[in-house]
Amino acid sequence: MQNKGIKPVLFIITPSYNRPELLDRAINSVIKQHYPNWRLYIVDDGSQPETLLRLYDIERLDQRIKVYFLPKNQGVNFVRNFALNRIMETGQNGYIIFLDDDDQLAEESLLAITSVIKTHPKIDWFVGNCVDLSGKLITKIKVYGEGNYINDYLFSSRLRRDAMHVISTGAIGKHRFSQEFRNSEEWIWFLNIAKETDFYSINQNWKQVDYQETGLSAKKVNDDKKLRVLQIKEQLSQDLKPVYLAEQRMLLAREYFKKQAIKLGMRKLIQAFPLMWYVPKWHQILLLGIFKWALVWKK
Repeated sequence: MQNKGIKPVLFIITPSYNRPELLDRAINSVIKQHYPNWRLYIVDDGSQPETLLRLYDIERLDQRIKVYFLPKNQGVNFVRNFALNRIMETGQNGYIIFLDDDDQLAEESLLAITSVIKTHPKIDWFVGNCVDLSGKLITKIKVYGEGNYINDYLFSSRLRRDAMHVISTGAIGKHRFSQEFRNSEEWIWFLNIAKETDFYSINQNWKQVDYQETGLSAKKVNDDKKLRVLQIKEQLSQDLKPVYLAEQRMLLAREYFKKQAIKLGMRKLIQAFPLMWYVPKWHQILLLGIFKWALVWKK
């Protein structure tokens, strides 16, 4: 739990790559906030010269803005980790907010966030709504209030789609995004934090999201690494509820079958059997395995 001062520091992390006009919009949404105690960390991920020139100008706009330049493009996960490391090096306690360069803060959202922090001084993780450019709600939360990312997002549908997360530096600690994947798979980072920290969700609109085809995290699923993603999910589920681990093994078995790794798939399916034998999906995956085995046997 952080030291809840009168004006907690809000650290805003903005990765950017070759989109100065959108970045201007994101920055303006921060500068227009009436809450004063923020720090904006912009990390350029190897942009073209014309974008770099604009970034040099941006740093002069406000002393609370810090701009970092990476020599080559390394992906949004590397960029976020880079910014987290710079923030942690300051030794300041505060809260982390992620604002992609194609998104913008809602009007007076920082004041709303700090009000919630003061109202719930024992909470280290807050979740607010995202809306689209027309103001339509994107975030889907069935019941606002206390929750947990593992129980409410990864293994249920109580929290769905994009949401705005505000997490204390103390809760984050040494947790970083997986750099095995250049983009997406943010759930790995959230899961590790959620093992120790619950969240509190509030029905307030904190961020406006603009989905760009060229967005830094536009590719939400690493399709070419889907098997590896499921292997990581199984590994990270080892210390969760047994039923969660069994579910991950069942899904991993299906992916093994798709890749003709029949023995590995059957092994995972058998491991999941004691807790999943009554679930129709388990039997569907078993039939898939038998079908794939038959195709291999015919060859």
